[in-house]
Amino acid sequence: SDLTVEGFDEFIGRAQKVAQTVARTSAEVTQATADFARMGYTVRESLALAEQALILVNVGDGIENVDQATQSIISTLKGFQMEATEASHIVDGLNEVANNFAVTTSDLADGVQRAGSTLAQSGTTYEETLGLLTATNEVLQKMEKSSTGLITISQRIRGVSEAFEDGEAPVNFTAKLGE
Repeated sequence: SDLTVEGFDEFIGRAQKVAQTVARTSAEVTQATADFARMGYTVRESLALAEQALILVNVGDGIENVDQATQSIISTLKGFQMEATEASHIVDGLNEVANNFAVTTSDLADGVQRAGSTLAQSGTTYEETLGLLTATNEVLQKMEKSSTGLITISQRIRGVSEAFEDGEAPVNFTAKLGE
């Protein structure tokens, strides 16, 4: 970062406050902040994102460490082209769904990492993605299969849409869908 000595001292103070607030260590806050900073976020954004990642570690069943939480938040932010300020929405969504349905926070985070960007490209929102992943995983009980299936379905639907946009006849469409 481009922190000055004074800026670094201020960062350390803030990191210690965040660590105290979320009942984690200053080392974990610093590690998570550095991970977010490497992705191009400012120090201020990175510290706020680190706080959300540590909250996710605290509340997320199956989220074992700050690295897992950080990767989940980064992939969701990037996949859905969300702003850093929306990180609390990501954490809240994962936690709320996991608390109310037969899916773990870890499984949801994994599913969003696997399928999120593909679903986002087809116009599916973050919230809709959580719903789709939850509905399929409640039946299959295997997030890898659930997310792979949703990716395949999304790609096929996009192929169908492109076929009609290109003016292909329904006969060609059926053959293309078969392929």
